[in-house]
Amino acid sequence: DMLDRLMVGNMHQVQLFHSSLAAMIKSYGVDSKGLDGMVEIKYHVLYHWVMAGISFLSGVSVREVYGIAQHIFFTPMLYF
Repeated sequence: DMLDRLMVGNMHQVQLFHSSLAAMIKSYGVDSKGLDGMVEIKYHVLYHWVMAGISFLSGVSVREVYGIAQHIFFTPMLYF
């Protein structure tokens, strides 16, 4: 439902920032925002590499991966 939430404006800017970082990693292999060219940013990017990898392997867009992967992979961590 991430696309629906995006269309109504029900997504936080942080979610969009993180998904744009993962999309740049998936598309270009560089951890960048893409706003100022391919300038590498110093940020915790392991999470973004994981999300980009899941998106690449599943063939689903990064935006949709952020909608479901957090619940499937990271919710069990809260319990254990």
